[in-house]
Amino acid sequence: METGIKNDPVPTLSGKRSPPPLESVEAMFIIVDASEWGWGALLFNKHKMFLKSAAAPWPVGEDFRSSAKAEPRGVKEAVYFFRDSLENTKNTCILTDHESLVWASGAIFTHSYHYNGVFIFLDKMKKNLGGEFHLYFLQGIHNTADSLSRGRGVESTSFPLFAGSGLGTASQCPWQL
Repeated sequence: METGIKNDPVPTLSGKRSPPPLESVEAMFIIVDASEWGWGALLFNKHKMFLKSAAAPWPVGEDFRSSAKAEPRGVKEAVYFFRDSLENTKNTCILTDHESLVWASGAIFTHSYHYNGVFIFLDKMKKNLGGEFHLYFLQGIHNTADSLSRGRGVESTSFPLFAGSGLGTASQCPWQL
């Protein structure tokens, strides 16, 4: 006698969510970067005027050599650090040079433990602070939080220029087009 188990299909979502065009969003802005040393971030108001910066090394004993682990954790640390300034802000735009994280933020489903962790965190912060979070890609060469994430302090408090800065959403993978 054979015993069989029937597996019913599990509905999964597919597709892609896109953040609103950055130029049309009235928001607070966080520019964030992470490295093996730690994380760093700059906070700007809706007029793109610098407000404050933050940075910290990673806890001793944890390995952050992988950007797939460091960048999502950097986003979490930055949002948590600036949470009082983000309260009741309708939109917060997070600019990062980690293109995979930005792409995954628009995906309906991802297999990355660290990416899912930051998305769950942002969803909780959305409920606690009352606003939306959107991730955008910023080319590394224009990421003004780079020096902070390496423990060197603030080198620039200027908001990155839009024209030619690589600012925009990460490109979609072919199967998402």
